[in-house]
Amino acid sequence: MKTKIRKFRIIIGEKGNEQGHIVPLSTRTIYGAKRSLTQELRNYNGDGWGKIQYLRQPANTSQSGQNEWDDAANL
Repeated sequence: MKTKIRKFRIIIGEKGNEQGHIVPLSTRTIYGAKRSLTQELRNYNGDGWGKIQYLRQPANTSQSGQNEWDDAANL
């Protein structure tokens, strides 16, 4: 069985901040992405939020030239 290699990033922010900021990750597994998110959330002392996104495969670009990212909950 082939395992798909995905590219992940996390979006993390402080409660009350709806936008957050993007942290690109070098990890290629959901486990590594979860670990990175946990480490980043520690900086917020319980007052932060975050989500994991992955680059859709194949890495097609939309008409605007942007990569298409989707939430990891949709994996």
